[in-house]
Amino acid sequence: MTAQNARLRRCGAALLCLVCAAVMVRSAFVGLEIDEEYALSLGFRLVSGDRLFYSMWEPHQLSALPAALVLALYTAIAGTTTGALLFVRAVVLVCKAAMSAVFYRDFKQTIGRHGALLSAVVLFVYTPKWFLGPDYISQQFHFTVAAFLCFYHYYTHGFRRPWLVVLGAVCACFSFLAFPQSALAAAVIFIGMVLLGRRGKEPTICKIPRGAVLFVLGCMACAAAFLAYVLPGMRLTVFLQRVSLILNDPQYDFTTSQRLALLASQALNTAK
Repeated sequence: MTAQNARLRRCGAALLCLVCAAVMVRSAFVGLEIDEEYALSLGFRLVSGDRLFYSMWEPHQLSALPAALVLALYTAIAGTTTGALLFVRAVVLVCKAAMSAVFYRDFKQTIGRHGALLSAVVLFVYTPKWFLGPDYISQQFHFTVAAFLCFYHYYTHGFRRPWLVVLGAVCACFSFLAFPQSALAAAVIFIGMVLLGRRGKEPTICKIPRGAVLFVLGCMACAAAFLAYVLPGMRLTVFLQRVSLILNDPQYDFTTSQRLALLASQALNTAK
């Protein structure tokens, strides 16, 4: 009876995965939403030669980089934009499947196989909006989860594979670009890494836990690469003036200072 129940559970789990996979694959071929078009158009503008802060004025322009990378790859291979939307959706779907697989692998010992499987399935089918396209909200969610998975594996497997911290820092930076105000979370992540490293007696660099140092270095490398991409041909003063366009989204009726104050109050409540 036990063997039969185990077999039924395995069959049920396999059926659940197949149904969810079929639903998500189908979603890649149907629908067309204005927010998805907007996200792809931002990326395509970069591929076409437009520049951040120079010839682009959209408040969400920093979220254009991931879409631009995928579109540049597709146009380089296919030589056309025909089918680009399907390709972008397929890339997002593959990334979601990979993240779900990693989530199941790392959490099956912690919350059990069934709990890990159900959570991984939820992660796979969940989209912050109702489409697969990489708009700024979807990017922040998925890059944040990807960073968390990198950090979690590093800290729960004896501080091995330090390259995962650097990869997590890169994912976190893409999340920060999607929502620039969320870059304040970097300080919270750093403090958490210091505390976890000291508690677990992690190897140190200059008396600071290695993971925290690698996180800072990874973020600094991303910032340097970003500035090297944006600043050529643009004076720093002009760049700083135009950054205000990112911090002041015209579709919302509150200022940058009000937004930062709200974020600070939320961080304080979380700390309490």
